[in-house]
Amino acid sequence: MRQMQSEGTLQASGLLARSYRKALGERGLLVPLCARLSPASARAISEPPGPVSWTSAAWVLETTQALQLLAGREACRELGLAMSHDMVGGVLAPMAKTALALFGSTPANLYPRLGTYTALLMRGVDFTWTPTDPRGGTLAFRTEVPMNDGFAAVWEGAFLFLPEACGVKGAHVRAARFDAGGRSAQVTISW
Repeated sequence: MRQMQSEGTLQASGLLARSYRKALGERGLLVPLCARLSPASARAISEPPGPVSWTSAAWVLETTQALQLLAGREACRELGLAMSHDMVGGVLAPMAKTALALFGSTPANLYPRLGTYTALLMRGVDFTWTPTDPRGGTLAFRTEVPMNDGFAAVWEGAFLFLPEACGVKGAHVRAARFDAGGRSAQVTISW
């Protein structure tokens, strides 16, 4: 399991910023969303840094909150799933194929390794998978800064991608349940 970063070090890669820009643009949401963001967050998406550059993820938190207000929670989930499809179909494809070959093509084998897969996109998110049976479990994720519901919904969409990648139909990811401080959330996943 990956160790937590020190407080306030939630970071996003340029690769993630580019993925947000592409997915939001394809949905016609880039311009209206950027109009709702601070100049720094709008710039992070519209003029993202290089793919292997790292910046504060404050723009991610602001963007996901604004997206939920603009287009709804389901749009956040759809965005997370779409970005996962795009990235695994592109830059991350070799890593995904290797993971499936090494660990098996079942969600139960992949969820415990989620932190490894997401390390190219975000730093400062810790994941813990607790199986409840062979076809489901609880995925907890934690950051050192408070999360918002839009942020969690984008992750929920990404969590739906793993069953799809394994050829599993009909997977369910329930809405996140937050702790009192908003730094930890849990989702129930079944397939």
